[in-house]
Amino acid sequence: MIIRIISIGNKLNLSESKNIEYFIKQLPKNLQIEFINLKSQQNPKYSQQEVIKKESKLILSRIMKKDFVIACDSNGEQINSSQFSKLILRCQKNIKLYVLS
Repeated sequence: MIIRIISIGNKLNLSESKNIEYFIKQLPKNLQIEFINLKSQQNPKYSQQEVIKKESKLILSRIMKKDFVIACDSNGEQINSSQFSKLILRCQKNIKLYVLS
């Protein structure tokens, strides 16, 4: 199973990278984790809606129709670690899983 984590913003700092490496080592060997960091489209010329639209297009360009997508949003449903783990287990039938943060 491949899990791709797509994020928009700055590259991770050294501390964040080390923490992620530590947690990846804790995962089962059959999981492949990929990080895709997309450049923010923020620009003084663009309204917030224009930035969101441009960034949405960037994200969608990285997702195939057959992929299963989980979007993390502060306005979305909150689930705990155990619930998220169960969700991932249910998704393992799919080839790729995208987590948008």
